[in-house]
Amino acid sequence: MTESTLQLPTEVETRDDERIARLCRQVCLCRARGQIAEADRLETTLPQHVPPGFSDEDLRQVFFAEQRRVLDALMLVELLGPLLTDRLAVAASGKRAVPAPASGSRGRSAAPAEIADLIESMLQQQRAERGPAV
Repeated sequence: MTESTLQLPTEVETRDDERIARLCRQVCLCRARGQIAEADRLETTLPQHVPPGFSDEDLRQVFFAEQRRVLDALMLVELLGPLLTDRLAVAASGKRAVPAPASGSRGRSAAPAEIADLIESMLQQQRAERGPAV
């Protein structure tokens, strides 16, 4: 490849992409926390941050990538949260750690429902963006 055909992204483009991704991620986090009004407010500012030449499809792909990141993080928290809580409780009490039972139903009944609600709201948003089915 010659230098004339090699096009590296400029610093400004990288910052724009990162800013868009961060804003999309913040919208997803607000929705996950139930802060719908704040998510809507942030989402309305999103077009102001999109540089010229950034297509709606590009924006949609960034948004969906950030949704996946947020969902992955929520699942990780769901798995590690109880483990860390147990470890911190053991460390604070000065006792030796005892392995938790495999069923582990304690403290996890609300998390799957919250994740299901989050996924449902994301699907509704997708449907709204696509418009009515033909």
